[in-house]
Amino acid sequence: MTPDEALKVAIEINDLKWVQELLNRYRCNLRDVMARSQPSGRRQFDHQGHIQRQECVIKAINKTITLLDTDDIVDIMDEGALAAVRNGHVTIVERLFPIVIRRAYTSLPPVVDWFDVVRHVLGEGAAHGQLPVVKLMVDHALTRRYRDEIPREDLNDDGTLSKAIRVGQSGVVEYLVNVSGISWNLKNVFIAAVDKGQVSLAERIRELYPQERLVRGQNLFIDVACSGGLNAVKYLYNNGYNDSELVREAFIEAAYDAQDRVVEFLAGTGCMASKVLEIAFESACSGISLNVSTLSRSFTI
Repeated sequence: MTPDEALKVAIEINDLKWVQELLNRYRCNLRDVMARSQPSGRRQFDHQGHIQRQECVIKAINKTITLLDTDDIVDIMDEGALAAVRNGHVTIVERLFPIVIRRAYTSLPPVVDWFDVVRHVLGEGAAHGQLPVVKLMVDHALTRRYRDEIPREDLNDDGTLSKAIRVGQSGVVEYLVNVSGISWNLKNVFIAAVDKGQVSLAERIRELYPQERLVRGQNLFIDVACSGGLNAVKYLYNNGYNDSELVREAFIEAAYDAQDRVVEFLAGTGCMASKVLEIAFESACSGISLNVSTLSRSFTI
């Protein structure tokens, strides 16, 4: 019997002493440790046995955590908590979080990957509609004053709030939109809301956007154009964002950022003077990845 196989058996029979011995002596698979503490699928399971297995794993981790290195700590929270969230049983997340956070904040050097772990757990909780997990992560970020680290994954891709919108987790979306103190990437949130036909939410975000501290002074129309949010660009254009100067600026920025579909749409609005088209063409030539032929097909210079 391999150490990993022995660990599975030890957890199944709730033998804490054996679990602790195996973790002390061998580098067992932490993913398996956490997975074995979770019920699988929708099958019926022994609730009491499930709780006992969770307690066994939590106690074992608590007793051995000082022996683990940083990578192990990150694996425990990232793999274990995500498994718990996916299976809809948040107790182990709530119990495990304080144990791991103590080590994370007392380790030298600091655990650089810690914020990534928090974001992963928050994202999984949001995607699966686990509001208690979402609240736990957000409250901790606000209490420990690392609120600006939470939405960092939103800089280029869909983040927690955008993903929750796209998978239809309305309860989580409502909470995250209303929670104060965390600055989500409202540009991506707006794009997601429009893509999903959530007009009322899109309007709320449109009103909030000028007040967002991280983008204050920027224009939503230009920002979504640069990001390639074609549906969002069309929505804004059809709802008052059709000033010729604004459209021309968005056109040039979108051309530089290689957003071909947005360029084609804006070129067809009739707002483009020949000089603007020339500037856009020059921007395309100086950009890294813009398909210049798109501009040539869209208009005649």
